[in-house]
Amino acid sequence: MSQQVSIRTLLRCAAFLLALAAALTALPGTPKAQAPIPDVLVEPFDAGWLSTDEKRYLQAALAFNGHYMGLIDGDWGKGSQGALESYSRKTFSTPPLNMQMASLAFSFLDEIDREGWEMRYLPGLGLSLAFPARTMKPLPMKGSLNHWGHTISDFDIYTLRSDFADMYSWHGWAEQQQAPGLAPYTLRRADRWVTAVTTAQGSRYYFRSEMIRGGWSSVLLSAGPAESDMINGVSTSIAVGRAPAFNIPPGGALHRMVMLTLDWLDSARGADARVSQGSTAPAAPDAEHKASGSGFFVDPNGLILTNAHVVRGCSRLSHDGQPLSLVGQSEQYDLALLSGPPAPAGTVAAHFAPGPAELNADIAVAGYPLSDLLGGLNVTRGSVTAMTGLGGDVTKMQISAPVQSGNSGGPVLDSSGQVVGVVVSKLDALKMADISGEIPQNVNFAIRGEIAKLFLSGQGVRPDTSGDGAPLTPTDLARRAATFTVLIFCD
Repeated sequence: MSQQVSIRTLLRCAAFLLALAAALTALPGTPKAQAPIPDVLVEPFDAGWLSTDEKRYLQAALAFNGHYMGLIDGDWGKGSQGALESYSRKTFSTPPLNMQMASLAFSFLDEIDREGWEMRYLPGLGLSLAFPARTMKPLPMKGSLNHWGHTISDFDIYTLRSDFADMYSWHGWAEQQQAPGLAPYTLRRADRWVTAVTTAQGSRYYFRSEMIRGGWSSVLLSAGPAESDMINGVSTSIAVGRAPAFNIPPGGALHRMVMLTLDWLDSARGADARVSQGSTAPAAPDAEHKASGSGFFVDPNGLILTNAHVVRGCSRLSHDGQPLSLVGQSEQYDLALLSGPPAPAGTVAAHFAPGPAELNADIAVAGYPLSDLLGGLNVTRGSVTAMTGLGGDVTKMQISAPVQSGNSGGPVLDSSGQVVGVVVSKLDALKMADISGEIPQNVNFAIRGEIAKLFLSGQGVRPDTSGDGAPLTPTDLARRAATFTVLIFCD
């Protein structure tokens, strides 16, 4: 994926999608401090600009978004156009524009990165299909069926190489799974059989067989009610022979439109001066004085995530008396990755939540505020009070959990102890009192977990999302936070 879109582009994926949605759905009269949108981005979408590979990529993106059910072949017809119109109406409430095309491209990049989607060729079958390499594992065979299972969701892939009689019996079994009162979808050709059903419980089966080299090569997909988009994407990707990967060809029309949209987003972010006004970062190090901040382990080898402003101007960084070095940072998103000596045996890395925190969700903040006075780990509780930061900053969210100097860089945790954000700033109460005449209470901000995960991916670190998501008691949550939250000193 790095060959088609830069790491910097990937890092801005989540922020881009949120900002684009806000730009296209803003109510008339809403004050905005955004750069003008280039005319070409708000022109109606025209597939005639795109190559076959670019159209295949968009068809796959629409399939994995649940809008497209046709073949992923690069042939842009009424079905493809209708799917894009459905996506645009649902996501932006507008007809499809070039900006929506860029949004769709980004959403699929995020999906590819999260699941590890690749077009996998199965030589024993002579078929290719989209395969989530990061999240599927081989399981014991079920009779004559090879079996892979998803590690997180209710999704399975089975394959079979057989004669006609065996293939026929499996399609018969699939038809019998259809919920009463509804007819299964079936296709019966000399070289292809397809059976698709929905069970009474809402699960779905898709069974496709192709006549190849004198025998039948079959793929059976099984998905729970919540995995409709995944089975849509994989079923439409199945192709005879080797199929090319899904990518955005460098220098093509789609790539140019994506980069133009990113440039506009950067300009819009720079024009929005309100994002930085009225907000102060706790524990921003002073180059002349020792300061401290918080961070947390993101891998068992001892890599630590914190804020870029925590390490800014430091001549020496340390944790627990051991020196730390800067691996990489993003000033734009105020994140930094640190490394030190090999981590002690048993070091636990924080688990990231697989999805974003929702509005009003319970959260906890862990860190080392006012370390010279308070000493140990501090855990405070609150909720997500807004899905954006100051001035509509889409890379951040507002939280009510109390934050003090030294909390910067600490994790924001959901009820199961999974990371959903990184503490970054608190509202300057005195400045806001001067402006509004009121003293704000518990108005604090965190970098969204999606931004943190993308930053880590750009640094070659795979965020751990393997947590079970089971709720913890407040005391158990604090104990878990203590295993990966650290105090960072800056000299």
